[in-house]
Amino acid sequence: MNLDHLGDAYDFWKRAMLNVVRKPGAALKIMPMVTGKTWREQEFSTYETVLGARTDELVSTKFDRKKGFPPRCSTGARKWQEYDLFLDPDTGIENNKDKEPSNKSPGPSNKRLGSGNNSPKSLKYLKHSELEKLLGKTNVVAVYQHAPREGNGWLKTKLANLQEDADLGKHHIKAVGYEAGRVGMIFVTKNGARSKEIEKELKKLAGPTAKERVFSSKGKTR
Repeated sequence: MNLDHLGDAYDFWKRAMLNVVRKPGAALKIMPMVTGKTWREQEFSTYETVLGARTDELVSTKFDRKKGFPPRCSTGARKWQEYDLFLDPDTGIENNKDKEPSNKSPGPSNKRLGSGNNSPKSLKYLKHSELEKLLGKTNVVAVYQHAPREGNGWLKTKLANLQEDADLGKHHIKAVGYEAGRVGMIFVTKNGARSKEIEKELKKLAGPTAKERVFSSKGKTR
């Protein structure tokens, strides 16, 4: 999340999407994945307000891969995998073209693309391997996603790529998405019941437009 976009219309749309994840009695953590200018307390306060979040839900650390991502969970004995999560990267989950090469042998190109890479371009997206670390048996990880430049069907393709990915596919993940023009929200889980629950809520929210807006990793909902 870049400070230049704080408080725009999309932030209020994110709030509606977060309400789909919220469950009575369940714990939610929000990672704005701050990039660019340093946020002050008032910026975090504004972010909380527009998302309808509580202060204790916000993970207010700057997105820094050199310090490790996800950051250390500072909530006692609990792990990130025990929370439902919302992540707010600048552009969303990495595209296949952004993925690091599997060959980790030394060399200038691999060093440049290493796991500690903090280049401005790299910090715009969440890696598949980072998403994998956040998935537990039953939690849901929601990720804000911008559409790529290429045309129609982008979210359906994105969900299919997640399921086919080597890091994520081995977990038999379920992915559901809501498309809102040039942005979307992707909900990823290992739990089939949670996936169906999210899909049902999104279809209810979308009403008669659900066929054009709500997708699952198996294609359009019916």
